[in-house]
Amino acid sequence: MSLTALNSALSGLRASQNQINVISNNVANASTPGYTRKLAPQSTLVVDGAGIGVRGENILRQVDLNLERNLWTQISAVGELNVKKSYLQRIEQFHGPPDAELSVAAELARLQDSFASLAEIPEDSQRQALVVNQAVDVANKINDFADLIQTSRNDAQDDIGAAVTRINDLLEQIANVNHEIQQKTAFNDSTATLADQRDEAIKELSGLIDISFFTRGDGVLVVQTNRGVELASNLAQQLTFRPQPLGPESLYPETAAGVFVGDPLTAPASAIEITKLSPGGSLGGLIELRDETFPKQRAQLDEFAHKLAIRFESQGLRLFTDGSGAIPADTPPTPEVTFPIPAPAIPVEY
Repeated sequence: MSLTALNSALSGLRASQNQINVISNNVANASTPGYTRKLAPQSTLVVDGAGIGVRGENILRQVDLNLERNLWTQISAVGELNVKKSYLQRIEQFHGPPDAELSVAAELARLQDSFASLAEIPEDSQRQALVVNQAVDVANKINDFADLIQTSRNDAQDDIGAAVTRINDLLEQIANVNHEIQQKTAFNDSTATLADQRDEAIKELSGLIDISFFTRGDGVLVVQTNRGVELASNLAQQLTFRPQPLGPESLYPETAAGVFVGDPLTAPASAIEITKLSPGGSLGGLIELRDETFPKQRAQLDEFAHKLAIRFESQGLRLFTDGSGAIPADTPPTPEVTFPIPAPAIPVEY
């Protein structure tokens, strides 16, 4: 047997061994999170038109990029919905099931019943006390609800900070892996394992913020926001968030902090604010809760408390007041206010 024939046979054996290794890894990692099926392509070695053996190519991943794109989009949508659900469940639990009669409306209905009972025997001191006690319960319930909204809003802001920190960590991971892939691509080495690691980081990232992406010719995957603001390539762009505790009248953008790609303090020309750009994911859900959902709920509660106090006052009974013992004037909100916030009547006190 000629030396050429032996070399051809050896190359075939090496290629077969490589195939066996790849297949065994695929089987062993079938349930490993983030692992994708690998392929070991082969090509024929040809010299002067004659085959002299088999050459094993770089190991490749078998991945449908369109399916990955759809997966990451759905993960982002689920992340946003889950964070909204977790916070709104607090409101639901506060009011309780209808048959439990724990809501503000149930307390107000009991106040109505106590007045109806008092109307039958106005001079009854026990019925008078019942009205007073029930009015206290109504005021406490309104104040408890206001406290819950305010606490939830500050908690949402804290979670925005935690999400921004984790996003920055993941962007650093993606940028580092991109750098390694860029180097291996330049030397024509396999990048399949590194691409799996990158996909795992992007999968988690997509749950935190809605992303778009494209792959450059050097193997680097460029990650962007859903509005095209670059987050990571072979370098990471850091998100910046500098919050302050929120009060009842804190509103974005006047007194509530925004989220930026870049740092508006150290590099204001290049910093891009994404707070109002619907960033999606759990970050987008938290921003919506902090800046829209909870302020609207607080405004509606303020209006309810204010109108309740005014209507009793109009009947000659000052039963509910603000903290100073007065009832604010019934003035309409100014056009500049983002949400319809009436004259404040919080905390409601007896």
